[in-house]
Amino acid sequence: MKKPILIAMCSALSLSVFSTGFTLSNASGKAEAYDHAVIITDNTKTVDYTKDKLAANGLELIAQMDDMAESEAYRSWMTASDEIDEIIDAIGQGDYTTPTAVYKAAITESLFDGEIELESSIADIVENKLVASIPTQLSALNGSTELAATACVTSKNAIADDSIENSMVYVYIYDGDYCAVVAYTVDNGVVSATASFVGSYDFADIESASDLNELFADSLGINVKFALVK
Repeated sequence: MKKPILIAMCSALSLSVFSTGFTLSNASGKAEAYDHAVIITDNTKTVDYTKDKLAANGLELIAQMDDMAESEAYRSWMTASDEIDEIIDAIGQGDYTTPTAVYKAAITESLFDGEIELESSIADIVENKLVASIPTQLSALNGSTELAATACVTSKNAIADDSIENSMVYVYIYDGDYCAVVAYTVDNGVVSATASFVGSYDFADIESASDLNELFADSLGINVKFALVK
């Protein structure tokens, strides 16, 4: 893990240190993504994402983030910045029911890459923080304003699943201006998810899993192997 990325992680986390019990109703008229779109297409065949629990869970989180971005009441409560509000509003204009592709990667090696030696009492805790910050790290590459906007509509949840052993990253590619990234960490059978929108321009040239591998290596210093969720 490169030192600038650690700085970006701290900046990202500083914008996402709180959560709320704010409950949103879907007043947009759009159908919820998780109501019907877990069975979608990757432009070559139909994909049933219910077969992949984490992929389906990510769609639920993306739908929640979309609801937040669409809510004028929520936006006015979260920020007084017109610039940030405009970005969040633009996010809410997107249609996130049907990703063109979903990729996943297991994180099987430490993100510190031997540069930092942590005390054993905090090593796993910090490692999970690094993984959870991956979505916001990607957003941070686009500047502080974009990061602040996407941080306002991040979403998190946790599920119990003893079968998942490694931290995971899922990338949801969409045709619109924003894609989504969901990071999963594992702790004693509890799988915690952190989701964020990321500008589609970061993924404009992504046509395969190997393209994503290269993006993560070059931009974040993270070496992972993505695979298309089929």
